[in-house]
Amino acid sequence: MTSALWLLACVPGALIWLTVLLLGCVLALSWAFWLPITGLLAGDPTARIWAVVAIAAMVAAYLPTLRFYGLSLLWALLLPLTGTLYLLMTIDSAVSSARRVRSSWRGRTYGVGPR
Repeated sequence: MTSALWLLACVPGALIWLTVLLLGCVLALSWAFWLPITGLLAGDPTARIWAVVAIAAMVAAYLPTLRFYGLSLLWALLLPLTGTLYLLMTIDSAVSSARRVRSSWRGRTYGVGPR
């Protein structure tokens, strides 16, 4: 009985914290992958310079991975799209978890952890 009451009292706080973490991830990924792109479209030359620097840093950080797998270095230009897909998958995973939907892969269904 006591553990059930404890769990009931802790869940709202945990949900608020998880929501804050999810919003933080959404903001960080949006900022990292889309702010440089919007900076390129800005009319301010300083914003464009910083956008080019940010995109160059993003591409430079990804080049070793592309070289390791023997892929074309042009794949690095798709990082904003890749980051957006990752962001959408993160949001979908959080929504599925909140709905207590079980994940499945290759015919196997995985349980949802206790709350």
